[in-house]
Amino acid sequence: MPTLTLQPAEAAALDTYLESGANANTNFGGAAILNIGNNAFGGIINNILLEFDVSALPASATIVSATLTLKQSAGAAAGGVNMECRRLDELGWVENLATYNRYDGLANWPGGAGGAGDTTGGAFATVWHPPGAGSTVDIDVLVIIRDAFANRAGRALLHHRQTSPAGIGTTYSFHSSSAVNAADRPKLAIAYTVPELPTASSDDYTPACAHVTAGGFRRSRFNWRRHC
Repeated sequence: MPTLTLQPAEAAALDTYLESGANANTNFGGAAILNIGNNAFGGIINNILLEFDVSALPASATIVSATLTLKQSAGAAAGGVNMECRRLDELGWVENLATYNRYDGLANWPGGAGGAGDTTGGAFATVWHPPGAGSTVDIDVLVIIRDAFANRAGRALLHHRQTSPAGIGTTYSFHSSSAVNAADRPKLAIAYTVPELPTASSDDYTPACAHVTAGGFRRSRFNWRRHC
């Protein structure tokens, strides 16, 4: 089964995190990490934004699976919190301008600070637990990627946030697309199928007539031609 793997470096990637509090108007688009969680001591909220372009998939592709892999760079190994990944609906967000308060550096998030109100939830939610620094977290984003391929010109926008426990927890850091080690960067792996092309068989052909002259057969051979 063919697989499209996307793991772009900073120059071709779109990822950042949003932080409330004193940094609510600060952009982290060039940071080497992506923070997520609710800091129990300072009441700071961190959400992650990621975008992938899946338009390289064949037009006839049927997406079978889609897995987002993040590699943790810091955070507690035990006592993980519940987090979710949703589809981000604000198509105008700008990686190097987005902040907790504004999606493009100028306009406020329509659904409220942090971008959580500008997401589609329910069926798009995936719950997971950070396992500790150096580990990877695989997130099933099949529904989001199918929707991006079919309805959003290949733009897959992902919003990650902590959902529980509310108001407490810690901050977990994942490597961003700016990571020096390419293997540490966010990765999206999409497995898909394409329709098989029909193959010709001998039953699809019939011999043509031999060459004939007024005086009879000049030579005999078989030419192959497709049935009409």
